Amino acid sequence: MENDDGFDDAERAALHHAIDKGIAAARAGDHVDAEDFVKELLGRS
Repeated sequence: MENDDGFDDAERAALHHAIDKGIAAARAGDHVDAEDFVKELLGRS
């Protein structure tokens, strides 16, 4: 079966690596509340 996600093999591997890295960071507690982040980003904190 052919992948039609628009990624070549290297791009797909990089995406999977980034996802795995993000999951590991979240499990380690390295994350922020998205709503707080956006408020800070927009200068409304």
